[in-house]
Amino acid sequence: MGKENPNLVSLSYEIAKYEGFYISESLAQRNNNPGNMEFHEIYKERYGASLGDGGRFCYFPMVGTGWIALKNLIREKYVNYTIFGMMCKYAPPRENATLKYAQQIADNLGISIETRVRDYLDTGNIGKDKPLREGAGQKELRKVSGGIKIEADGTLSLEY
Repeated sequence: MGKENPNLVSLSYEIAKYEGFYISESLAQRNNNPGNMEFHEIYKERYGASLGDGGRFCYFPMVGTGWIALKNLIREKYVNYTIFGMMCKYAPPRENATLKYAQQIADNLGISIETRVRDYLDTGNIGKDKPLREGAGQKELRKVSGGIKIEADGTLSLEY
């Protein structure tokens, strides 16, 4: 078995932390589901998951299985997204503080919310100070959250 990608471990850890996995008796902890992933049949087929506490999220038979499912989800579904784009799908704005979620993860990893997950997993050396290419992520941001505006200097603001 090969060595785990430390950046994938770090990204998974930050998601689990935001999802409350490290809080005693939290829903994520009770369900052995560090990512608080919603139940879908594919998780039953691949990992033996069932519908957990709360009636919406996966219950994994072992916490290690929950970690594997989260890491595979990131690798298989979100690798071509930016951190912000991933969070818009993973924790949609209609029910989450998506920008706050993405920003906290990015800050804790030392990257920008506009860093592509693939780039972070491949290198891990993309710091927040590295300039983005012009127009990076703007279409994605406007499409997913119309209330978010990118300023000329690359900073984000909320439009009311």
